[in-house]
Amino acid sequence: MILHLSPPPSTNRIWQRGRGGQVFRSKAYTTWLRRSHIVAGRPGKVDGRVMIRVKIIGGKGWRKGRDVDNIQKPLLDFLVHCGVIEDDNWEIVRRVTVFYCDPVKPKDDSKIIVTVRKVGSNADS
Repeated sequence: MILHLSPPPSTNRIWQRGRGGQVFRSKAYTTWLRRSHIVAGRPGKVDGRVMIRVKIIGGKGWRKGRDVDNIQKPLLDFLVHCGVIEDDNWEIVRRVTVFYCDPVKPKDDSKIIVTVRKVGSNADS
């Protein structure tokens, strides 16, 4: 399964604390989730153990100094939220690979391509 998404907010910006210490989703994260659901539609489900490949294509909307590891949490949460994977624990998600590519043209919008693949054998896990 392949999903084409806009970059999510950083892990550091997906949660906010309210009065009394209550934790809730930030406006930026809620907006990104809503837009991503519209783009992804009903993507289907990949049962069992999976491997996830995240390809970041830079461009407008991607800050060059952004930490690559802060993109994983919101993407994995999205995959669970929209029902693509059952959970984002290591029993289900056996491997996550994240890599960056420069944009074809500097003025192109940045994008994220997420590939979810069922683990086929013990060698894959």
